[in-house]
Amino acid sequence: MDFNKETDRILLCRGNCFDLTREWLKEEDINYIPAIVEGKLQDAVEERFFSHLRKLGVKSKIKVDDYRGRFFTLYNWVCEDFPNRERFVKTGFPSWKKRWRKRARNKFNAKRKRSSSIKRRAKEILQQM
Repeated sequence: MDFNKETDRILLCRGNCFDLTREWLKEEDINYIPAIVEGKLQDAVEERFFSHLRKLGVKSKIKVDDYRGRFFTLYNWVCEDFPNRERFVKTGFPSWKKRWRKRARNKFNAKRKRSSSIKRRAKEILQQM
């Protein structure tokens, strides 16, 4: 990339998903301007994000303007495999640590316990045959 850090400017979304990018830019002594991403660019970023989620295995249809539905779709997806999926939770989400993390872990553990119980019972029934 042909970039001149003295004359070129970078507009960077203010979202916390770019925290590491901001750190890197500061380390490299590259100036940037915090910006609000909206309009066509925001739509393109959202669609790319949803595409990435589908590649990760989120099967539900996610609607751009249904924030509550999106939250619970992603929350339930994380709960299905909590130990491996928690790393995908947004780090700047304060109530995750205060409230939702414990609920997600409990939901995962309850499902795992039910699954183990069903497998154990199926094994018992099979042995009785």
